[in-house]
Amino acid sequence: MILEGRILIFNTRDNDGYIFTEETKLSHPEKIPVAWNFEFDNPSLIVGTADVHVSGNILIATITTTNPIFEQMMMDRTFAWCGGYFTRCKEHQSFFGDSIIDEAVLWGIGVSAEDIDFNMSCLTVKEE
Repeated sequence: MILEGRILIFNTRDNDGYIFTEETKLSHPEKIPVAWNFEFDNPSLIVGTADVHVSGNILIATITTTNPIFEQMMMDRTFAWCGGYFTRCKEHQSFFGDSIIDEAVLWGIGVSAEDIDFNMSCLTVKEE
């Protein structure tokens, strides 16, 4: 199964209060691990790997799933929330007090069925 969706909107405050700009230096491994509820330490909750690309002001993830239980759950849903797990963040404070991320590593992507903010970050099934 292939899922696709936005994991980051540049120049917009994320759910944790950070702002990634189009000038933010983002790096990531070739294949980004994807885990249910950010549970990267539990092998049974790894749901697949992702590739990312920028389209306009959005960072888009294309996720190839490898977990049949997750795939079954997604068959019953139209979308899932997702978010990036960023490490090695370097930031500065804007004049208005916002935390602007200058540099970060996208180490992983977490997915969840929680209703967080689907206008910010959500995945839909692209191909079964």
